[in-house]
Amino acid sequence: MQTANVLGVLIDLCSIEQVTELVLDSASKRESLGIAPMAMHSIVAAVRDQEFRYRVNSLDAKLADGSPVFAMAWLLSKQKDLVSRIRGHDLMKAVLKQAAQKGVSVYLFGGRADTLALLESQLPTRYPGLKVSGTRPGRYRILTDDEAAADAQLIKDSGASIVFVGLGSPLQETWIYENRHLRCAMIGLGSAFDYEAGLICEPPALFKQLCIEWTWRLYKEPARLWRRYLLQGPLFLCLALLQLSGLRKVDTSSIKPEKKLNVG
Repeated sequence: MQTANVLGVLIDLCSIEQVTELVLDSASKRESLGIAPMAMHSIVAAVRDQEFRYRVNSLDAKLADGSPVFAMAWLLSKQKDLVSRIRGHDLMKAVLKQAAQKGVSVYLFGGRADTLALLESQLPTRYPGLKVSGTRPGRYRILTDDEAAADAQLIKDSGASIVFVGLGSPLQETWIYENRHLRCAMIGLGSAFDYEAGLICEPPALFKQLCIEWTWRLYKEPARLWRRYLLQGPLFLCLALLQLSGLRKVDTSSIKPEKKLNVG
């Protein structure tokens, strides 16, 4: 796949159909695969932390999730028709549909216990034939080696070949990177669990068409998201303008982590 260098993160230029096919192919072959839909704040985190940038760019596919990331990828790409915006929730629904049809089992890692309980009961009805092999709520902290190993063993024992990771960025990308030894497809999803469980309402269609979903989300969750959109948003915009104008040289240089970082 071709890529666009968005502030040092290599965004893959592909369609949601291509990514879904890649996930199901990896699942059928029991091969490791790491996918990260990237939003604006994820890119900013990668700018600030070279070790995190290394982890992200080491994953198999980095997707343009947020509208600012999509806009940058589109502006930087020479082949505009290759650039697609792939929202985490849309990818989750596409993969679940195919997994149900092909009898592929899934595992839900991260999110709150009550959200996972809702999904575990709702998903098999919403996607007939889907098998949810297990769930594990997120703890959102640094784990001990024993805790991390126990989590990985639970996933192995479940037999799932697709793992949806709902820890939020940058934890979910870090978790996927550190669990590359798992023979399954791993997809970071952010708040997609809450959307799929119906705990967060999707933005109106007009907001999506105008690429201003962030205003809807900020209105719905101001206490949690104000820093992301009102502080990190302007920083992303400034850095993007510097890159587009050629005033800031952007490369993918990073630092390979010396130590494993257990999160979950």
